[in-house]
Formats: sequence, structure tokens, C-alpha cells
Amino acid sequence: MSGDILDELEADHESVRRLFGSFTGHGFHDPERKRIIDEAGASLLRQAHLEEAYLYPLARELPEGEEDVRQGLAENAEIEALLAELESYDQDTPGFEHRVAQLVERATGHINQQEARLFPLLRAQVPAASLEQLGADARTARQAPPRRPRRGTAALPPDDLPEPERPLTERIRSLLSGAGPGRDQSHPAGRIG
Repeated sequence: MSGDILDELEADHESVRRLFGSFTGHGFHDPERKRIIDEAGASLLRQAHLEEAYLYPLARELPEGEEDVRQGLAENAEIEALLAELESYDQDTPGFEHRVAQLVERATGHINQQEARLFPLLRAQVPAASLEQLGADARTARQAPPRRPRRGTAALPPDDLPEPERPLTERIRSLLSGAGPGRDQSHPAGRIG
């Protein structure tokens, strides 16, 4: 592949989207599901490395780029925390589906934000030759062995997805008691009753 740094990352993004799409085509107990998530995770870690080493330093030079960098770093940390937890799971581990759903939500949100906001900003304000050179540097960096998720570097993201692996009666009880995911127990509006 040849192209600039943004082309490289967009190709990675498309690969992750395809992997997430293929995940749903396998049965719940199929070991292929774990292999797919491991492969997507390795790609996401490579992307995070390329973003942090090449893309974010470039974006920081732009007046509007600092907020995108802060958001991107926070999202990468959440994704990495999910990957670290999923590393110890197999396809039959309770909570696997839920954590994968969180990973898909966080990763696709991160990817979409970059492609909709940060990449156009960089294309408009950074010389093409600089983007091309960073693309060549990124291709060289890909030759390094993939890294594993760092444990304990960030907390897991808020668990704001419904928990399908819990029985319906428990989910309803949790929701009605005000202890449901995403509920602020310190705020009166976060409590029911």
C-alpha cells in the first residue's frame, strides 16, 4: 500500500469495520469470534500507536487540533482498557458479548470522529508532502511486532450498554431501583422513586 498517513489509517479503519461485521456472522460459541476480536484488537493497537506517534503530534500544531487530540487519546485509552480485559476472555466467558459490544461502539465512534473531523482538517491544513512522508514512516513502523494492550493504564469506559447476559428480571429490577448502567446515583434525577 502507498499513500499518506490518512490513507493508511483509513485502510486500517475499513479493515476493522470488516472484522466487526464478520464477527456477527459466527455462532455464539464459535472460537472464530475470539480470533476475530483478537485480530481487530491488534489492528486497533497498531492504529493507536500510529495516531500517537505520527498523527497527533501533527494535529497539535493546528489551532483547532488540540481538542481532537485530547479526545482521541482518551478514546484510545478506553479501547485499550477494553482490549486488555478481552485478552483474558474466550468466546464463552460471561460478559464477552457485552465487552465486545462496548469495544465496537467505542472503536467505531473513534473511527467515525476521526474520518469526519480530524482527517479533513489535516488534509486542508497540512502540506501533502508532509502527509506522504508520515505515510511512509507509518508503513515502516508497521514492521515492528504488534504490541499487547497495556493493563491498568486506563479505567474501562462507562458501562452504558444494556446487559443482555443478565436475566430480564434482574435488568428491570436494576433499572427500577436506579442502579442501572449510566445512572448517576448522586443526582436526584438519576434515581427512581
